[in-house]
Amino acid sequence: MNTKNELLENSKVGSMRNKRGLTRQQLSQMSGVYHGTIQMIEIKGDEQIKVAKLETLIALCKALNCRLRDLVPDEYKRFI
Repeated sequence: MNTKNELLENSKVGSMRNKRGLTRQQLSQMSGVYHGTIQMIEIKGDEQIKVAKLETLIALCKALNCRLRDLVPDEYKRFI
């Protein structure tokens, strides 16, 4: 079973959130993205990012002060 820290390391969103000292609830409030959606993105990582709505990813980028390119899997970066 993965530990909390291992899950965060596998999740770009979780890693960025953690580095900024935010809880999922705080990120949810800042971005307007449901807490459960953030949790799912963090747990499933790139697989969930691939199917997330663009609107959701942009909201997370604004709240985390990062670029969309920072969140997407490497295989998609050439399109951004």
